[in-house]
Amino acid sequence: MTRDDQPALQDAAANLTGHNDPEERERGFRARRVASWAAGFLIVFTLLTAWSLATPRYAAPDEPAHAYRAASLVRGQLLGRPVNVPGDPRVVVQVPTTLTAVGPGCFAFQSQIPASCMLGWTGRLGFRPVSTYTGRYPPLYYLVVGLPSLLTTGARMLLWMRLAGDVVNALFLTAGFAMLRRLRTPWALVGGVVAVTPMVLFIGSVINPSGLEICSAFALWCSLLAAVRAPILGSRSSLIWAVVSAVVMESTRGLSPVLMAGTVVAVAAVAGRDRLLALARCRLVRISCVVVVGFGMLAAAWTLINGALSLAPVSPIPASVSSGRILGLVLVKDSHVEQLVGLFGWLDTPVPQWVITVWIAATLTLLAGLAINRAWRTLVVALVLLLGCFAFLTFGDILQARTLGLVSQGRYVLPLAVGIPLLAGATISWRRPRAQLGAQMLVGVLAIGQIQSFTHALQRYSTGIPERFPLRYGTWSPPFGAPLLTAAVIAALIAPQIWYWRSLHRPEHGPSDEQHHPLSTAAVR
Repeated sequence: MTRDDQPALQDAAANLTGHNDPEERERGFRARRVASWAAGFLIVFTLLTAWSLATPRYAAPDEPAHAYRAASLVRGQLLGRPVNVPGDPRVVVQVPTTLTAVGPGCFAFQSQIPASCMLGWTGRLGFRPVSTYTGRYPPLYYLVVGLPSLLTTGARMLLWMRLAGDVVNALFLTAGFAMLRRLRTPWALVGGVVAVTPMVLFIGSVINPSGLEICSAFALWCSLLAAVRAPILGSRSSLIWAVVSAVVMESTRGLSPVLMAGTVVAVAAVAGRDRLLALARCRLVRISCVVVVGFGMLAAAWTLINGALSLAPVSPIPASVSSGRILGLVLVKDSHVEQLVGLFGWLDTPVPQWVITVWIAATLTLLAGLAINRAWRTLVVALVLLLGCFAFLTFGDILQARTLGLVSQGRYVLPLAVGIPLLAGATISWRRPRAQLGAQMLVGVLAIGQIQSFTHALQRYSTGIPERFPLRYGTWSPPFGAPLLTAAVIAALIAPQIWYWRSLHRPEHGPSDEQHHPLSTAAVR
């Protein structure tokens, strides 16, 4: 047998085993896709659940107010009863007494005090009137996290509400990473890992609509990039996920439609004229645009009619303070970067400084990669996004300083900020073994940063900062214990790396995708 005979023999063997059967290949591909999705979802859900368990009840920004809004909304209180105080956006709603029995006042804003100072939660019957400044916010998110409050009055009501949010947020994060696989470059993974900072996992694991807004924005960025950059342009699944993510994102918070539109514009700017024209000829793309715009108009109408952007004053700056002084206070405010990477609790527990440094270095590495690859258009868009995020926060503080105070937080622009590393990672085309090894090492360092951030937050609530390591000591302990939760986080951060690097060698698009994707001749009209 000569070497030339080997391909023919391999084809004959494949025919005998059925591996060349298109239907068999399609079934195998679909089975692998379902298994990958299930594994990815389990990994992300484990991370979010660990954060939900490791964070004491109401130990997150505005969580009591959001919990009240969710529990009242699912009981038919769409807007509540206004407090009838001019300029006060709060409303009065009836919520289960279980949610009002305990508050975080003893440890909020005080990182040296552990969570053990808070009284134990107990289930209580009945309802109680409370006021909340979130009663006019868009209802979509609150419908999701509020449903578990109808099923129990026990002490774990808030935890079940968090877990409901974890399921939805994990779904969008998993979808995002699945879309990144279609770009067939390891640097897409690096961009995704940089985008999902410890702050994303923390805020996505508690009751706060910012979590769903950020996670759906992540899925939107990834889906759009897959639609315009993947080998199969505009695949049906990437377009469907883009529509679902966009609709959910723009229906979450008052300014979400603006941030969603910014995302679409940024991706369109890097897509190129030819690809945009090809997409515009696709009927499914045109229908998708109509759906997204329609829901965006409904979301904007809700915000304008119900005053969803009205906020309660926090610490207004007196009129005696000059405008120049206000500008100086805004410019020296240095917490925005912390809030993008990780600022836990009631904004009282920043991640260790080296974690912030690693994330900044990783982002700069990706931007440098754009310059090395001479991807000037993408680099300009990424820099405009970066400057736009900080300009939004800066001018927001300046405009609201005398009425609300310096209330802008970095997480408000995370839906846009996650796109910076995603754009860079999707564009970089380093495929040499040394470059891929560098990508693996960078992802590993970021995983260590995630683990350190998680244990740091555990320590803050277990013993207070800067006391002893929480795995052995502490007056407060999360459900299932700190060691088990930490082990789960470590396992969940190692497993996806192995899964992703191995998956790069397998085709993501099956036969049906190649034959029936939306930009086929039959679909373009």
